[in-house]
This record gives sequence, C-alpha cells and structure tokens, in this order.
Amino acid sequence: MQIEIKGKKYNCIFGVKFIRELDKQHGVVRNDVNLGMGLTTLLPQLVSGNIVVLSDVLYTATITEKSRPSKDEVDELVEMKADLEKIITQAITQ
Repeated sequence: MQIEIKGKKYNCIFGVKFIRELDKQHGVVRNDVNLGMGLTTLLPQLVSGNIVVLSDVLYTATITEKSRPSKDEVDELVEMKADLEKIITQAITQ
C-alpha cells in the first residue's frame, strides 16, 4: 500500500518492524512486561473507523522508509481524505 503526501509517495509495509513498533507503542503491559498484542488491541478500533488509530497505523507502517512523513502530515492526510473506508479496508487487508 502507498500513501501520497504533498506529492511524495510512501510505502506502507505491514511487516515485522511494523508489528514490533505497534507492540512497543500499544502493547498490553502486565507486571511491567510488554506482552505485545498491539495489532490485536488496535484492530477493532480500526475496523470501527477510528481515524486516530488509522493515522497511527499508517504512520507506523512507514517505519521502513528512509524518509518518513511526520505524524502531523499523516494526520492531515487522514483528515483530508473522503474515502477513509477504502483506506481502512486497504490497511486491514494488507
């Protein structure tokens, strides 16, 4: 999947680095141990159309890019898009 911001295209890769980062940021913590499950935690919110989660997922998916967009740029992209359901579906099916 690709996103385009200000004329620049970014690849969104939903691989190991993506999952590892989601686990760091959104993992379930028990007894000071991060158990992971970041994607499991976020997926229901993504399916329900939470645009904050969509922005976080898209930003995190650009982790493998040498030059990443800023979080603010991804927020703006999500806020400006009329076809959010399509983007959410693409993110889920990747």
